[in-house]
Amino acid sequence: MVVTVKPIFNSGKHYGAIAVMKRFYDEEVRQHKLRTLLMGKGYRAKYGFDDIIGESKAMMQCKNIAQRMAVSNSSILITGETGTGKEMFAQAIHNASERRPYQFVALNCGAIPESLLESELFGYEEGAFTGARKGGKLGFFELAHKGTLFLDEISEMSTSLQKRLLRVLQEREVTRVGGSSVIHVDARVIAATNRDLRALTRTGAFREDLYYRLSVLPLKVPALRERTEDIRILAALECAGQKFDLTEVAWRELSGTAGRAMSGNCAIIWSILRI
Repeated sequence: MVVTVKPIFNSGKHYGAIAVMKRFYDEEVRQHKLRTLLMGKGYRAKYGFDDIIGESKAMMQCKNIAQRMAVSNSSILITGETGTGKEMFAQAIHNASERRPYQFVALNCGAIPESLLESELFGYEEGAFTGARKGGKLGFFELAHKGTLFLDEISEMSTSLQKRLLRVLQEREVTRVGGSSVIHVDARVIAATNRDLRALTRTGAFREDLYYRLSVLPLKVPALRERTEDIRILAALECAGQKFDLTEVAWRELSGTAGRAMSGNCAIIWSILRI
């Protein structure tokens, strides 16, 4: 049986609770229908470890560590500069895990205003605020149930939301905005950032307890300058895809990027080849 408990209040006084019981089979049917719908909407991981290009020692070590992480259900914190492929690693880990048949849901915490991020993460009930959708809305944790929730740019999340996220990770349950029902969620969380979260904990910009909860399994993706052996491979693949040859001029320019601390990483290769 699946039991949902709703407390009864009147004038601020607690009078009891109502327990709604559903057969486990009914809940499984509902989850199957939801999962089928989500897969149709594109909540899936496209990449596997074979799609991550690189033969350098640094990249091979990173892939080996990530593959071992895939067999665990613990939270993962992926760090690395912009353009190093953090989400690709997150997708590959999901596709190599036992959660592969279920949805992979990605949310960029830095791309959504704080006022909306809470309802996106935890969902909301009908009438929770002006403009709320009729019937309410599932949050990303519910969408990722039994699958993987990828939280990119986790460093941009406000401390108030960090507190709510920490509770969800601890209790494995969410309460929608404007609601009182407790909803069980089983989602593996993979977070990513291009910032030093450990340093942010020292300034109070990021909760230390949340940092440790997220970084049970830490993974650092190497920057391009740390895997210079892969530059020619990446460039050759891009040229093959675009059907043009890698000229010596382009190769000399690419080789020059190795010693420079340039942002963009793999993206810098594509921009140089298009000059």
